[in-house]
Parts: sequence; C-alpha cells; structure tokens
Amino acid sequence: MSQRRSLRRSVSESLQIIDVMTGATLGRVGNLSADGLMLISAQALPDHHVYQVRFPLPDCAAGAAPLEVG
Repeated sequence: MSQRRSLRRSVSESLQIIDVMTGATLGRVGNLSADGLMLISAQALPDHHVYQVRFPLPDCAAGAAPLEVG
C-alpha cells in the first residue's frame, strides 16, 4: 500500500479552482497538503498536464488577492 508523504488537511469551505490560462472553472479543492491538493471535478482532466490555477483563501481580508499556483 502506498503511503502519503505529507499530512492532508480538509477544507471547511468550497473553494473553486480556476484555470488561470483559460478562466475556466476546473472544480473545487478536496484537500490540501504541502505537496499539492486534491481537485474534485465533474469533468475528466487529462493526465500529466500542468495547470496554473487560482483559488481564494478563506478568512482573507476583503480585497485580498487569491492564491495562484502552478
């Protein structure tokens, strides 16, 4: 059985993940770890693709910039 390297944290809010390059919604965050995140999506995404994504962080001050990664 494979073992995870980093502890995964669940999210308390539904955080939409946006593809920065296209502006399309890819899905939502399932959980987060130091190594990445789980994307929950209604659409199948191709394997082995790299995305640049944006999502808001909960509890940020009004007008705070969303997090961009990728």
